Amino acid sequence: MKILIVSYNKFPMNDAGAIREYNFGKIFKRLNFSAHFLGMGNTEYNQKCSTKDGIKYTSLRLKGKTLAIKIKNYFFHYKRLMKKLKEFEKLDKVLVIDIPIMSLLKLKKYCKKNSIELIHDSVEWYSASQFTLRFFAPSYIKKSLYNNYLIDKKIKVISISTFLNNHFLKKGIKSIRVPILFDVRELIESKEINKDKKLNLLYAGSPGKKDYLKEILYALTLLNESELKKVKMIILGVSLDEVKKIFIKDTVSMKKISKILEIRGRVPREKVIIELLKSDFTVLLRDPLKRYAKAGFPSKVVESLCHGVPIITNYSSDLNMYLKDNINSIIVKGCTSLDFYESLKKAMELKKMDLKKMKKNARKTGLENFDLEKYQGILKFFLESYDDE
Repeated sequence: MKILIVSYNKFPMNDAGAIREYNFGKIFKRLNFSAHFLGMGNTEYNQKCSTKDGIKYTSLRLKGKTLAIKIKNYFFHYKRLMKKLKEFEKLDKVLVIDIPIMSLLKLKKYCKKNSIELIHDSVEWYSASQFTLRFFAPSYIKKSLYNNYLIDKKIKVISISTFLNNHFLKKGIKSIRVPILFDVRELIESKEINKDKKLNLLYAGSPGKKDYLKEILYALTLLNESELKKVKMIILGVSLDEVKKIFIKDTVSMKKISKILEIRGRVPREKVIIELLKSDFTVLLRDPLKRYAKAGFPSKVVESLCHGVPIITNYSSDLNMYLKDNINSIIVKGCTSLDFYESLKKAMELKKMDLKKMKKNARKTGLENFDLEKYQGILKFFLESYDDE
């Protein structure tokens, strides 16, 4: 089978979406599919490249940081795409991932004309509350058009969550659920328990209005002085200035927890993994009632589990299918500071033996539920089955 993957992510490994695609690439290689990725990575424009795993890719990104270049990259992506398509003969499938609307429309027309099956990997559906412009935010409008209108019965869908899978199935669209996947056996397992007698917490990411980092930090302020000495929290992906904005009207609370925080801003992915392996728990809070939380699937949770690091979090998306309180995680009852504080206290009371067992269970959960091998057969059947229409 010859398959082309078209994405606006920074393939191969420069963002969360690209990591998902990279792991799809590993599956395609194992299935002996001839696959090529057209992404928006940082390699030279239109240069054919190959990863260490032999996954072939080309970037359609024009280099430059000016506004003109950004406009060309997005609004004229379809021109570069359609030109590039001429190089690929006898394609069987095209898997499309979050490309500009004009590119999708052109691609739908091209695939219909050339009898190529079009598939969409659906990974999110925003909430208006995430944006300053709310319902008028371009990203919100684009994703709503995608999920409500542009993805129709002529396109098959790989859905990252039960919420999205059910949405497309109700519209009569062929869809399967495939969560975040990793080649788990290739990931280093965190086995060591820290000897400094402190509970080491890690938050890594860009919270925006998705992750309730403010509530997590305010939970720390509820600890008394002796308890604070038993906790350390590393924050990656968020700058000191951004954290200060959270406490802009409450400098007393900021001062109280400043000694236990290590705020490092954006760091390379390799350093994130190093800190992850040294952590006792990763932390995350999201509002489970918001559409973005129902539709998406937090990759940081899966990556944490696969490395053998349990997580302190509440249930959102499909996490209740995988996370068990005091087994591979500590479940927060809600998404308030008090809720997180109560779960944090439970984590602090764990004996080293219990934490070690929880780490093993986290890794086991990753292997059993998020390893590439689990979904290899499912994806093969889904991709090789053609519509009768």
